[in-house]
Amino acid sequence: MKYRGGFAVAIAVLVLAGGIPFVVSDGADAVDDGRACDGVLIYEVAAKFGSGTNEGFSLKNYGSSTVNLKDYYLTDSENSTDASHKFVIPSIELPAGGFKTFTKSDVTDWFGDTSRSIFVYGSLVSTGKSFSFTNTGDFLCLYNPSGTLIDTVVFGDGKNTTTNGWSGMPADLGNKGDATRRVESTDTDTYFDWTPINNGYTSNGFRDVPTFTGAKVTPFTFPESKGKPIFDTVMAATSSVYISIYMLNSKEMLSALNTLASGGVDVKIMLEKKPLGYDHNYDLLKNIDDQATGSVCFIGNGDADRYSYVHNKYAIIDGDTVIVTSENWTGGNLGGKGNRGWGAVVESTGYAAYMKTYFDNDIGGPDIQTFAGYEAEKGAVTPAALPTSSEVATFVGKLDYPTSTYTCDIKMYMSPDNTFKALQYYIDKATTRVYTEQMDVGKTYLDLSNQSPLSAMVAAAKRGADARFLLSASGTEDKQLVNELNWAGVKAANMTSNGYATMHNKGVIIDDAVWVSSVNWTENAFMNNRECGLYIMSKEVSDFYAGVYNVDWEHDYDPSAIPSPPESDSKGNITETIEENASWIAIAAAVLLAILGVLWTVTKKKAKKQVRKTVKKAVKGGSKKK
Repeated sequence: MKYRGGFAVAIAVLVLAGGIPFVVSDGADAVDDGRACDGVLIYEVAAKFGSGTNEGFSLKNYGSSTVNLKDYYLTDSENSTDASHKFVIPSIELPAGGFKTFTKSDVTDWFGDTSRSIFVYGSLVSTGKSFSFTNTGDFLCLYNPSGTLIDTVVFGDGKNTTTNGWSGMPADLGNKGDATRRVESTDTDTYFDWTPINNGYTSNGFRDVPTFTGAKVTPFTFPESKGKPIFDTVMAATSSVYISIYMLNSKEMLSALNTLASGGVDVKIMLEKKPLGYDHNYDLLKNIDDQATGSVCFIGNGDADRYSYVHNKYAIIDGDTVIVTSENWTGGNLGGKGNRGWGAVVESTGYAAYMKTYFDNDIGGPDIQTFAGYEAEKGAVTPAALPTSSEVATFVGKLDYPTSTYTCDIKMYMSPDNTFKALQYYIDKATTRVYTEQMDVGKTYLDLSNQSPLSAMVAAAKRGADARFLLSASGTEDKQLVNELNWAGVKAANMTSNGYATMHNKGVIIDDAVWVSSVNWTENAFMNNRECGLYIMSKEVSDFYAGVYNVDWEHDYDPSAIPSPPESDSKGNITETIEENASWIAIAAAVLLAILGVLWTVTKKKAKKQVRKTVKKAVKGGSKKK
């Protein structure tokens, strides 16, 4: 949140004095459920697609009958009549459900699909000399032959305008920075309709995520559980264990996995190749990779990288059970002191099959390095001794953590596909409570006027929901954010250790549902990483996590420690802080100019006296507002 100086306060005073109403931003735009897609709409757009020259876009017919695209046109300018920025389409038949692709150059492989019919700018299509996207983002507007605007997309770092029909933040281009595709069945003219699309991406729409009913959910927390539910579930596997995780270095877990693989269980482990500040225990992992039914691979292999980081923490067991955690499977979390985090074991054949599609997609990508590939690069690895099976059994037997299992409906959201949209949507719908613990908040979201789960929490608090935010206290910005959240109506505190090693959670309780995930509230985690977020719709399960959350809350939240906002009048009364709102500024500036015009007709002495009286009166009245 940014606070303005005297000029902004003066504008606010003059608006108040003039009796002209204005609206203060909620901090988050309400999520629009939109209208069903119909007719011809923009379907894909690429800013640069690798080389910087293979930009392009596609149009899709969402209607029920063929449309001739003759004289439909597009523009990347606010001035729809500027011929130099117009892209006019000739007579092209677009069948119902079909799409056509238009590119800047004659490419044979666009979005990995060689079967497309490509229409090239300036060759097959009449294109203005200035019609071209910038490499980092732009906007594109589609008009029908009569000149009516029918669709818009703003993408990458393209700037929204007041005339192009788009609302809110741009559609994201993903870690590759290249392309985005409409994946929703509704059209809202917001980022909600779009998701990054490139070779190796899954790009599933937010509204298309299935609900898995009747799942058996066993919730647990770190450090209290010491990972016992994970050990119990993995060690009981009989056919397969597939793991996608950022870090796995627990010797006891690696030993258990090695035992399974040596007994014929299909064990596949996919690790982030370069976890930040850490490295893998290759000598321990080598044991598993040496087994006939064991394999270890690393995702993230140079220029082919699909994601900034693979930051998942999930496992699929025997095709019917999934483990999701906020915590890595390290020695500290599995049996040690451990971080503050949440986890869940979910029994659901449908859910396990759904997660297996993500696992298969990621492990089959161009950025995968096998263990043999690692050895070819770094040299042969000699296996190191692991704890014996009996030592692991003794170790796990000493872990004591009672659990309960609940029947619930669940959904799973993934980055970069839809985690940002999911959290924004559910928090926007919250009516009673939004409680969260976060390790990190990205710089983009420190400004509470930017669209994010944080700004959605501010809006939820203003609607009357009990909004609480616990944040790891790692720096000055974290502490300042906590103050600003409190001033904006969200009760917030920085977390200090209460029996755990590090505050590493990313969990959210939203009314009678809970979000268990690996997703930090950063732009990279939402838009560029591979992450997963499990949404559990159950009062019993959300109350379970709320019980643990309240222990942390009571330990760290102290309302008496919250400082007053920095803006106050001469009597020390806090004046209302106005959040950034472009339309409000425009109105206020116009009012200011009008008032100055009137004052100009008065003598300078009288004008100054009148301004002083107006400001003094307005401030006195405004100081009574909360």
